[in-house]
Amino acid sequence: MLVKRNGIINLLTGSINVYAFHADLLAKFCRDHEILHEWISRPAHLAIRDNSVELHGGGWVWVKPKEGKVVFYSKSTAYGPFVRSILEPILPQIKVPDFVSLTLR
Repeated sequence: MLVKRNGIINLLTGSINVYAFHADLLAKFCRDHEILHEWISRPAHLAIRDNSVELHGGGWVWVKPKEGKVVFYSKSTAYGPFVRSILEPILPQIKVPDFVSLTLR
């Protein structure tokens, strides 16, 4: 998921085994940063109650270590797809050891 807070873009990622829904990732981020939030439809949809926070979609991140690639694709059912205009400029800033390619599909 892409979350913008006070002008800073945060890319939230986590294992599907721990975070079955994008809302689970968002809930952890909110707890860690003391952001007011509430469940709309647990476990699939969490609403942010803080005007300094903007949600810019989500999707899947496919890590392909043998090829040295990370691919961003698909969309979040509750929050929509990654917003390209937000994600593309930060791709070069994402540091993943031993990877040479970050792609947005």
